[in-house]
Amino acid sequence: MFMSGFLKSLIATLAAMSVLSSMRASAVEFDRVGLEMTRLLQNDHYARLPFDEKLSKRILTLFLQSLDKDKRFFLQTEVDAFHQRYDRVFHELILVKKYMPVATSIVELYRNRVRQHLRFVQSELKTHDYQFESSRMMTRNDHATDFPESLSQLEVIWRDQLEDSIISEILRREQSSHLAREDNQLEFSSEPLWVAKKIEQQHVKFFKRVEGIDEADIANYFLSAVAKAHDPHSDYLSAAELESLKVRVSHELVGIGVRLFMNDIGEIKVQEVVNGGEAERQGSLVLGDRILAISPLNNGHWVDVTFKPLDKIHELMMGDRGSYLGLRVRGMRNNAQKTEEIAIQRGLITLKDDLASAELYEYHSQGAPLKLAVIKIPSFYFDFDRSGYRASTDVARILERLEKEEVSGIILDLRDNGGGSVREVQKLTGFFVGSGPVVQVKSTQGRTETLASLSQKAIYDGPLVVMVNDRSASATEILAAALQDYHRAVIVGSHSTFGKGTVQKTVNLSEYLQPSGDSYNAGYLKYTFQKYYRVTGSSVQIKGVVPDLVFPSHADVGTDGEKYEQFALPYDVIAKSAKFQPFSQSDLHLPLLQERSRARCSANQDLSDFRGDLAALKKEVNSPQISLNLEVRRQEARRKETIDKKRYLERVRRFHQVREQDQKDFRLYRLTLEDLDLDALPVLAPRASLLEDNEAEELRNSLNWPRGFDLFQRESLQVLRDLVQARQ
Repeated sequence: MFMSGFLKSLIATLAAMSVLSSMRASAVEFDRVGLEMTRLLQNDHYARLPFDEKLSKRILTLFLQSLDKDKRFFLQTEVDAFHQRYDRVFHELILVKKYMPVATSIVELYRNRVRQHLRFVQSELKTHDYQFESSRMMTRNDHATDFPESLSQLEVIWRDQLEDSIISEILRREQSSHLAREDNQLEFSSEPLWVAKKIEQQHVKFFKRVEGIDEADIANYFLSAVAKAHDPHSDYLSAAELESLKVRVSHELVGIGVRLFMNDIGEIKVQEVVNGGEAERQGSLVLGDRILAISPLNNGHWVDVTFKPLDKIHELMMGDRGSYLGLRVRGMRNNAQKTEEIAIQRGLITLKDDLASAELYEYHSQGAPLKLAVIKIPSFYFDFDRSGYRASTDVARILERLEKEEVSGIILDLRDNGGGSVREVQKLTGFFVGSGPVVQVKSTQGRTETLASLSQKAIYDGPLVVMVNDRSASATEILAAALQDYHRAVIVGSHSTFGKGTVQKTVNLSEYLQPSGDSYNAGYLKYTFQKYYRVTGSSVQIKGVVPDLVFPSHADVGTDGEKYEQFALPYDVIAKSAKFQPFSQSDLHLPLLQERSRARCSANQDLSDFRGDLAALKKEVNSPQISLNLEVRRQEARRKETIDKKRYLERVRRFHQVREQDQKDFRLYRLTLEDLDLDALPVLAPRASLLEDNEAEELRNSLNWPRGFDLFQRESLQVLRDLVQARQ
């Protein structure tokens, strides 16, 4: 399952989970945990891989990648020695419960090398007089193919990366100052002293994180490597990680309702106080407050959190609903800095922005009024206790309200929807196709089962378009594939969806250990136990769902997708579902829709600009080297800024034209779950500002689309209008 960066950050820093405090206190014998986890994988994982030297090599490779993916710290000689020593025996060390000392020794070497790196950076910043006038080029981290051969070669890499960091920071400050002058705001200093201080703080912050790696972290890195050696979606989860997973699929959590971040000097600061959370209700925390220490049980035992990783702070903030969290806070109070100790009660928080919602477009410029709706489903969420929000229930209520509004067509926006509950998808598919098979699943024993719709009759049978992208994955691909195979909807989006055709389950490893003081906190194993197949018998594994109408996207440049994942399970096919009976494909009018969409897209200036951006990005991504000459980089930045500014001004001009036309063409209404019972839906006023609110802090101009919907949603609405017209 995937989610937005904002949601990841929010979940990672909200005090969210109901976990007993005894879980944090008990020690865990992770060698035992590894043995039991291995037995489960051998017996129950879909691939049934032999636990042999080949798998052992995979485990070691993944473990080293989890520490040093960019090849910045280990030497090739060290990596070769690891493989020579452990490739043939790592699996045996797990079976005899002796892998932790080996894993710890590797981490200690990594930790010492990071410490050495910090000292190198500090020395260079103090003694080296950088002129940035050379013609040297640096190989980008993501293009590194081998580890450095020696310490001297490693120091060359460190020096190049340091120079690149300094140049990037100088250019960032220059650009920020330029934009600040235009807006009469405070400028950023690009003086060498301030730049060097910023760079050093960033490296100290990274070292502090590595320095804080403990036994549980080492076990987590290693056991995750063991699981991922079987396939990329199997994983080892700590208790905190499992609770975060539950939050992602339920959109409800227990916490105080704050979003935190760590600044460059290791301070933990309040970035957001969540609306409706306990912190907002109490009013004792404000934006910008520094969290100095935490008392998890509010019993006077304080833990300093300066430089402590946010996931560790997250664990400290765990607790049951109704319990109190102690915080030592420093912030402005009555125009003066003040340190105080406060206690905030943990409560239930619903992430309402991540629930299903809709927008209704009422067109009135051409003939009779036409109503079209866009339903956004961020994930197929469900409540573990069956008492909270469920995607199927919420979408059914939205569909019922849209039927009351007499809409002529609907778009399901499944972009960036990383999946969720398959059962929710079974229900949702039935809302549009009625009864019938939805998906086939095959177990590790080779048994195939068909999962049917859970609805006997469709709720909505009108024109339907589904939007997807390369981040639409897993259960989302089940829904998109079913609607495509039934010829029930026109699928539009990037060249394909993610391509995750596997199903996972999660088990509590504590249940497989002999009862002891450490077994309760053993963690969890998430592993692949089934593959799923379309009702036609083909799989979305690797290939994903290919839209009927393909739009350009960042996926054309990036490397996101199952086909890029290490050790992904292969694509295959099975027999078609016996009871599968599709609708007539002619009802979709695909040739007509494709022809009209191609014509519009060819004439669209913004799409042309976007393709140009993609071409430039692809060239940059594929370029393995970058200049370490400041003036060369400065000229490149100015050239890009000139192009961007020209394009921005052109888009501003078109923005006003399109916004004026939109006001003539349609009226936009909001439909959230809280709006469902209103007599009249709230009207959304046209957006007046051209600046994204979340970009203001970085002083960067960014253009919103008129009425707040994007280029590809605009084209999808045109496709839907064509479909409605063709079916009349």
